Amino acid sequence: MGSHAFQAYGGLLGIKLDRATYRTDDIDIAQFYSISVLVDDSMTDIGNILEEVDSTFKPIFNAFSPDLVAGYRNKAGLKIEILTLNRGDADYGRGLSKLPALGNIGAQALPFLDFLIYEPVRSVVLHGAGVGVVVPAPQRFAVHKLILSTRRQGGMEAASKVSKDLAQSASLIRGLAEAKQDFELGAAWMEAWRRGPKWRKHLAIGSLRLQDSDFGLLEDAVCYAEKMTGTDRRSHGMGDGKEGLVNFRRRMGGVRPQI
Repeated sequence: MGSHAFQAYGGLLGIKLDRATYRTDDIDIAQFYSISVLVDDSMTDIGNILEEVDSTFKPIFNAFSPDLVAGYRNKAGLKIEILTLNRGDADYGRGLSKLPALGNIGAQALPFLDFLIYEPVRSVVLHGAGVGVVVPAPQRFAVHKLILSTRRQGGMEAASKVSKDLAQSASLIRGLAEAKQDFELGAAWMEAWRRGPKWRKHLAIGSLRLQDSDFGLLEDAVCYAEKMTGTDRRSHGMGDGKEGLVNFRRRMGGVRPQI
């Protein structure tokens, strides 16, 4: 997930992505809770595997679930965490969920994650002879980054992550258009838009932060997907430019971005 997944999209789409958006100090691994519970298997302890690679990796903990390992961080500051979808209210999501199939480690439950990791795709990371990976579908990644950009909280670090969220989303919007995958992008937006008012507010805020040219490509993709699926035009927030989404935000109460 995250920037490490983003690096795999260039080869998958046959395009060149902006390398400036690759930088990250986090590695996030995601899995559905139900899959982890139902799989009759358990992998080797992640901590042992990491220590074989780098002995400076040490466990980190979550104050709301002190009995579970929340992730690992090495001396250089690289952090590895396990994520899963949020199955309860916001307070419940502050704790960790135990995922048996991934060993004795807790996963941080995050909202909107189920949309991102649904129907992942296979790609290759360019290292040596190539490393096979499973990553979120690029169109879902692009839409999810727009949502995520509205939820960052904090100071300068959060602002920097917001900029990277938008840069990665915009890069994939352009890449998907270049790869003639406009329909896939538009369909992903439509699916997210249909999930309810909260989703629509975050989508509107995030997309309004895009450069006009990138917003135009996204809007064209949504309108194209509406046409190809026989859906009513302008029924997913697009079709009237940024002004149309601004008016939508006003009708919904003018929700402000969370930075």
